[in-house]
Amino acid sequence: GPNRQDVHTGRFTFPYQRWSQIAPEDVSLGTALGESGVRTFLSADTPAIVHAGYADHFDDARLFRHWDEQLPPDPPGQRYELPAAPDKLRRPERVLKEMAHNAQRRSESDWYCARTARAAADFLESRRDASPFFLCTDTFDPHEPWFPPPWYVNRYDPGFTGERIIEPAYEPVETMDAAELRHMRALYAATVTMVDTWIGYLMWTVERLHLRDSTAVMVTTDHGFYLWEHSLVGKVHLDREDRIIGRYPLHEEMTHIPLIARIPGVTPGRCGAFTQPPDIMPTILELTGVAQPAGVQGESLLPLFRGEKEAVRDWAITSYTFLQDDDCRAPSALTTSDGIYLYGGDEHDPLLSDVAGADASPIAEMHERYLRVLEEIGCPPGRIDGRRDPVRRPESANVVPKLL
Repeated sequence: GPNRQDVHTGRFTFPYQRWSQIAPEDVSLGTALGESGVRTFLSADTPAIVHAGYADHFDDARLFRHWDEQLPPDPPGQRYELPAAPDKLRRPERVLKEMAHNAQRRSESDWYCARTARAAADFLESRRDASPFFLCTDTFDPHEPWFPPPWYVNRYDPGFTGERIIEPAYEPVETMDAAELRHMRALYAATVTMVDTWIGYLMWTVERLHLRDSTAVMVTTDHGFYLWEHSLVGKVHLDREDRIIGRYPLHEEMTHIPLIARIPGVTPGRCGAFTQPPDIMPTILELTGVAQPAGVQGESLLPLFRGEKEAVRDWAITSYTFLQDDDCRAPSALTTSDGIYLYGGDEHDPLLSDVAGADASPIAEMHERYLRVLEEIGCPPGRIDGRRDPVRRPESANVVPKLL
């Protein structure tokens, strides 16, 4: 949810926004393009898009509602058995519902990411002779629960017969053995491969409609997922009622997300510059020649793509939303050429070492830089004040944070 707000508003929203729809004072990408004569279309099955009113910012939309869809009744006597012990699963009841969904699928085109991609392809076919247009395709997969077609799973872990942890509990699950861990990772890899297949279908549609030379394409995502790296599973420590009881630190596996772009006239290559989700909106606006609304904080990446600049900033910041709690436990990660500074959170990572040693000055310098970045992106002063102490402790008595 917070990532979508950043992408669609060009702003760093984590200091002042919750998991919600776009703030009334922020101008969305769809609105800015639509008001300038660009035809806009949204194809999505991600709950954070479907339930937060994003379709209102586009001319047309096709939405597929995860978990809200009414299914035909099961055959009499049909029962579904959990694929793993309940204590290994995040939401056993949702796993059962996903199993019911899966029983209704007859081909790969019945999966949500396939339906979303096909709706996007239909839009391209209907707009093949018209320009300019903007198509936003947003699919929930490879988010868990992971229930990909078996032919993808067999590519990574054939013949597995143990417990299938298709939606792991967000906690260090001590009961998971090596074979279950391997298969959990295989389920994730299989789901990623399925999504890649349907992105490929959409790219093939661009090709067959002869849109390649006139259409820019950008592919990205919102975050990673701990699959036992750093002894963690999930994104945040949840209790059995799905309430947050601990914040995981934001390591690279969670924060270093892909950004792939194909721009007509730009030579393919790699760029090592720091980029951020808010940069996507101003990049698309420049591509379409639409003026940038006031308040946009991101930077157009076209100068990077064209080789005109080596960087648009010298840092990248990742954070949980600050409004999740008032005791400053929401973790942040500031990445620079000097390294990654992790601030906040509750979980200690035994694999990390203190590179500063007895010298506290590197930590103090990185912390000051972290505060300056918060000021630069317009974080409310009160929220910055709560983070001025580099060794602060949260108010929760049962949690001991670690400065890593």
